[in-house]
Amino acid sequence: MVKSNDNTYIPLGGPSKFRPFWSLLTLRLIASHYADMLEKRMRSFLLTTVTVLIAATGMNGCASAGLTDGEKAELNSARQNASKAYDNGLTKVSDVSPSARATRPEQVPEYADARAMLENADMSAFMEESRRLHEKGERSDSWGFAAIDMLAAGEDKAMLALIDAMPIGDTPDRALSRSWLRPWGLAAAGRNEDAVRAMKRLRDDLPPILYRGHMALLQEAIGEYDEALDTYSLTSEELTLPDIDADPSESSILQSLAFGKYRILAFREANLKRLQGDDKGARKIYDMLLEADEDDYYATSQIDDIAKGEKPEDDELNINEALALALNDEANLIEERQALAAVIFAQSAEAPFNHFVSALRQSALVLDPSNSGVREIEAGHLYDHGFFEASARVALSGKARSEERAELMLSAAQAYVELGKFERVSALVEEVLEIDGGDGMTLLSASDLMIRADQGARAAELAAKARQTDIQDGLIGYTHVIESEAHFQAGDVEAAIASARNAVELDDDDDGMKEFLASQLLNSDATRQEGLDIYKELFKDDPDDPGMMNNYGYSLIKAPDTPDQLDEGYRLLKRANRLTPFEPNLLDSLGWAYYQYGDFDQALELIDKAVAAYAPFTHWELYEHRGDTLFRLGREDEARGAWQNAVDARPPRHRRSAIEAKIQTGMAVPPPEKRTPPLVRRSEPVETNDI
Repeated sequence: MVKSNDNTYIPLGGPSKFRPFWSLLTLRLIASHYADMLEKRMRSFLLTTVTVLIAATGMNGCASAGLTDGEKAELNSARQNASKAYDNGLTKVSDVSPSARATRPEQVPEYADARAMLENADMSAFMEESRRLHEKGERSDSWGFAAIDMLAAGEDKAMLALIDAMPIGDTPDRALSRSWLRPWGLAAAGRNEDAVRAMKRLRDDLPPILYRGHMALLQEAIGEYDEALDTYSLTSEELTLPDIDADPSESSILQSLAFGKYRILAFREANLKRLQGDDKGARKIYDMLLEADEDDYYATSQIDDIAKGEKPEDDELNINEALALALNDEANLIEERQALAAVIFAQSAEAPFNHFVSALRQSALVLDPSNSGVREIEAGHLYDHGFFEASARVALSGKARSEERAELMLSAAQAYVELGKFERVSALVEEVLEIDGGDGMTLLSASDLMIRADQGARAAELAAKARQTDIQDGLIGYTHVIESEAHFQAGDVEAAIASARNAVELDDDDDGMKEFLASQLLNSDATRQEGLDIYKELFKDDPDDPGMMNNYGYSLIKAPDTPDQLDEGYRLLKRANRLTPFEPNLLDSLGWAYYQYGDFDQALELIDKAVAAYAPFTHWELYEHRGDTLFRLGREDEARGAWQNAVDARPPRHRRSAIEAKIQTGMAVPPPEKRTPPLVRRSEPVETNDI
């Protein structure tokens, strides 16, 4: 399942298109704060990112192109040093680390380039290529990966020799530069004082929070635990989470982003305190986190462990583990900048697959295969961009404790859902339940997967079982939400509505629950008006939210009773589309509105954009809409193909039978009459009419 920003849990599936989606408004507030600074730096950053992608994943072309004579001389010297290191037996191209070799898939394709290796999560091939380039003295901007693999292989001397051979400033990205890697190479060689001095030289080059985290990780890895704790020293002022809903200002949003980074450092500090026997000090940090966010589940669980006298399961970090975390921290920063750049320049929340970020995280897993947190993130990164086989392999690789293994198995099952391997999904879910079947969140996640694997009855059973656990009170309502979706998937609309009512009865102040109930009520003619009435009241409280505009607008145009209803829904959707023009659910909703106006060409154009924006994922409702529209345009063979796509995307049982009937006999219902939509001016306020 997906955890939303307000700590509620939203199912990945859903009865229809009534699901939360990313709004760009928050990111735009952040972007406006950064605008002046980014004016000078962001375009340079984008060029750097492109360069890094070519350097780190293309591994072709000439590294010396565009260099000055002095820089070329330095690069030639570095190549000679690398060649000497190879001749002296410090490195061999075939000697990739065992952890890199372990990522080699059973069936190895012929890779077009290093990008394809990353997309297939094959770090064996990727590190072989990095070492080969170092051996030949080529592409020095990719040698950092070879250095990381050398550390993973225990080749400490070779790693430091390689780093010292790297030209200063040759690598376009800080995370693999000579100066960034050198503290870690020195630490691996046992030169601890030199390592700390080298890290201190990075103070002005790294963002303050990132430098603080890197220094503390290095100090812990070399055994300077007191110094690491002094470096962390999180304060209550730093661990303050603003109320963005109450104060959606630029400063509060930036403070919220900073809180996320400080929270990570706080957990590292608290864990190190516990390892040093200072449970009292760790408890103080967890208390500060709970004061900032009373729903911080992890902080609560750690306090419970302290109360029970349980000891941390981990030891202090070693060099490999600390460097793996530092690489992941750098990857997180790049993703944050990429999101900002996308908002400013592309006006879209979607970002392409970042091969360099993936290379950093996959390299981190080569260093520390047991890091389940990084493994989960990288599996998700691959999954989000449609590399489902690789995602499942990453999730199921490495070493993890039983609870962490259960979470990773659920991640793999999610990828197998998209691959249509439902037997594998069921097997993984049942194995997870053997490991952690008494945990309420595990049961909810398993139930959601069963819904998406078209096993509604099993999903409803697991959701009901979750209510019998010690699940947090605030999440009991979501057991009814999941149960409702399970009933809907099984084709039992009446039971789905009953479960949704149960969710609202538990907390009738929760607008999210009310909105979910409204979406289910709309699926029955007998309760449709009740659903519209709920949406109308919710919309009055939040008229500027594009997600609400989409959901309420679509509820009006899906099967309008009157022309006025269609017009009002269209106005909402048109306005929302101007705020979030790339959101696939909204594109489909607006396309369906044009369908209802009889403008099938415009409808198809928008629905096709929705299908493309939804990729690499599919949704049955988008394809059903596409099939209906194609049929109205006289393209019946294409319509049947689209309807078959809808069936393959696992619609609820009652909708599946209706779609299958259309495949056989087409559409007998007359098409909507063509009429012109109302003009929606950009400054026009949206009001709800009595309809």
